[in-house]
Amino acid sequence: MGEQESLTQAKKPWLISRGQAKIQGMVRPGVWLPGIRDLHSIKEVWTIHAKPGDALEKVVEAVAQIQHQSIAQMHEINRQDLFLSIYYYTPGAQWLDIVEIKFNPVENENEAMCTADIRSFSTGLLPVSFPLCFVVNAVLFFIPFFDNHFNSQRLATLRSAMGITITLDTQCRGY
Repeated sequence: MGEQESLTQAKKPWLISRGQAKIQGMVRPGVWLPGIRDLHSIKEVWTIHAKPGDALEKVVEAVAQIQHQSIAQMHEINRQDLFLSIYYYTPGAQWLDIVEIKFNPVENENEAMCTADIRSFSTGLLPVSFPLCFVVNAVLFFIPFFDNHFNSQRLATLRSAMGITITLDTQCRGY
C-alpha cells in the first residue's frame, strides 16, 4: 500500500472496540450523573444556512471526509426525523464519544435555514478496547473524568468540514 493511499484510507476502530461500542453506546454510564457528566459533555446550537435535509447530508459527507484523521463512524441516520449520531473513538485506547445532532427547520422566506441541537459526550471512564468495559463503567459511573476538550474540538472540526455557513449560537458544558 502506497503512502498516499494510506493517508486517505478511513481509520477504523478495533474489532473489540466496535463490538463493545454497541453496548456502551446504549448504556452510556458516563452521562448518568448530572454535574459529573458536565466534565465530559458539551451542548451546542447551530444556525445553518441550508435546508435540514441538506444539512444532514453535509454532516454525513463531513464525517466521510474526516475519517482519514479521526476514527469516526456514522452510527444512526434517520432522514425522516432529521437526526443522526456519530461514534468517535479516541486515538490510542479508543474511548467512545458520541455526537448526536437533531436538525430543526426554521421558517425564513429569504433563504433556506435550519437549527441544529448537538450533544457530544464521553460514554464512560474506561475505553471500549478494555474487555467488558461497559460492566466496569457501569460500576464506576460516579467517578469524575475530564474529556480534555475533545468534544468541543470535535464539533469545531465537524462544523469546518461541512463547508457551509454555520453560526455557533450557544455552547455550554453539559448533557
